[in-house]
Amino acid sequence: MVSSMTFQPTTLLLAMSFYILGANYVPPCASPQYVKFGGVGVLHCTFSDEFFGIFWYDTTDYINSFSIVNLKGSSKSGSGFLSGEFDVHLNGSLIIANVSLQHDRQFTVLKFNSPSDDPKPCYIQVIVVVNPVPAFPVVDGCNQEEICELNLESEGKLNCSVLGVRPRVSLGWRTANERSSAYITFGEEQTNIINHGNTFDVFLTSNYRIIDFSLKRIILECVVTGVNKELFQLKTEVSIAFTSCKCNICGSGVRFLIC
Repeated sequence: MVSSMTFQPTTLLLAMSFYILGANYVPPCASPQYVKFGGVGVLHCTFSDEFFGIFWYDTTDYINSFSIVNLKGSSKSGSGFLSGEFDVHLNGSLIIANVSLQHDRQFTVLKFNSPSDDPKPCYIQVIVVVNPVPAFPVVDGCNQEEICELNLESEGKLNCSVLGVRPRVSLGWRTANERSSAYITFGEEQTNIINHGNTFDVFLTSNYRIIDFSLKRIILECVVTGVNKELFQLKTEVSIAFTSCKCNICGSGVRFLIC
């Protein structure tokens, strides 16, 4: 015999409400969040309603830890607040006074709506961003200049690097305008990375070949690519000149020099 269970309308409605609220839950703080090394960092959070208190921890094990800073009303306290390392906005967002590599970790924030509340923890992965030195890609032959001119052969290698960057990035070459992309092609690329523990040196070697010499000069840019490209608006512009020779159109529409 199969038994049946009957739900009262009120019970069913309450269960559905909890399900909907859980499905639509949006954490008050985005993760990850990025802060610049050596500057003031803010972990932005949006707490939509009135709260009794905000408690911040520099660990995920908040149960066995003391808060680094907490806010109750307009009153602030906590070891990190007293030392000056941290502060907190009246809206609950955490302020890091001077970002160091030690802040590259997970933080936890609790919002109490009442003294007896059992809040849901919000975890934030903090990623410290370190700009390379110099603050642009270094191109071999450019004498560490952000804009330079090079005289090159019709084919060869281009070397580009960034030094002391965090997080790790990828590099790539592009033409300064779309029209120029039809005049040069890039082949095999090799990337070498040196891990210094906290920062990275990234080296890119790219094979290139000029396929149309009707332009006397092509402007290329070495730029940051990949998942972290939005963190680093860095580029080095290289104006490349080639030997002034007569062009002949050969097989497959590829132009070769006749000097």
